[in-house]
Amino acid sequence: MKVLLINSEKGLRGGEYQTLELALGLINRGCTVSMLASADSEIVGKLDNRIEVVQTGFEFLPFRTPLAINRFVRRVRPDIIHVQTSRAHTHARLAKLINREFPPLVVSRRVAFAISGGLGGFIKYRTGISHYIPISKAIERILINAGIDKDKITVIPSGVDIEKFKRLKPDKKLQREWNLDENDFIIGTVAPFEKEKGYSILLDAAEIVLNKYPSCKFVFVGEGSLEKEIETLIKGKGLVEKVILKPAEPPLENILSLFDVFVLASNMEGLSTALIASIASGLPSLASDTGGIPEVFGEDGGILISPDDREGFAEAICDFIQDKTKRIKFSENARLRAKRFDISETVDRTFEVYRRIIAG
Repeated sequence: MKVLLINSEKGLRGGEYQTLELALGLINRGCTVSMLASADSEIVGKLDNRIEVVQTGFEFLPFRTPLAINRFVRRVRPDIIHVQTSRAHTHARLAKLINREFPPLVVSRRVAFAISGGLGGFIKYRTGISHYIPISKAIERILINAGIDKDKITVIPSGVDIEKFKRLKPDKKLQREWNLDENDFIIGTVAPFEKEKGYSILLDAAEIVLNKYPSCKFVFVGEGSLEKEIETLIKGKGLVEKVILKPAEPPLENILSLFDVFVLASNMEGLSTALIASIASGLPSLASDTGGIPEVFGEDGGILISPDDREGFAEAICDFIQDKTKRIKFSENARLRAKRFDISETVDRTFEVYRRIIAG
């Protein structure tokens, strides 16, 4: 089977991690995989050398990229095209409009945003798509509410390499580079510095926690448009020494190895690869009760807090700090829950969707 993956992002976030793992998993299952990626994309440097990759612009007004997609399709002749991002979806859908021999088009949906209406939204979402793969039931509901046939939807959660995250040992080198002491109690998060990730709420909660437990530290790992704004908020609260911002450059498993508790304060979230990795690592975790997050935790894999409840976040963090027994309990529960999110299951189920489509 020949599969063409399309990812339009320049950065390397959870969705790109999923694209990389899917590509490698498909190759290991005997598929021929190629990829269309954004120019200067970080994902290109992470690709297996068995994957042919072509880079293009994914310009805001789609013109050149749909033509580039069709040129690539005519040359590679894939059996399935699987787009990984919303912008890739737009460009591939336009490419299909001008190519009658376009292969079946599969769309991964990772975000919990509402789907746009109007004629453009109708053409993009309700025509020309063979199948949708939302990463959570929460996103499935959004697709169904937008008028997409349930028979064209298969929920396949994101996954991580569970073995990679089992029983992590602290990365001492990274610990020194980030000026963290091995005796520090670290509350950490890994999420883009964007509005929907709830950093203002998390900072307010951090201020409450640090007033009660001044020896703790918070580590925010990510990148994004609000980085300077978050830095300003930290300075304004006088927390420069206690709330540390770091780029998401080291491997995720190295980052998580430094944390004692993981927290995610998003006000909107499809599922979160970092959250899945945190429970696979056995980290006591708490996160916003929104989108697909409850599907990650289940009944007892972590603590759910209302998205805007800064006091609730602070209280839950303080409970973890002062109660080691509680941390151990949630660590054990998290590891058990994480078994549902192994990347091999994600790849197998995706491959099965491809097979059903090709079979007609």
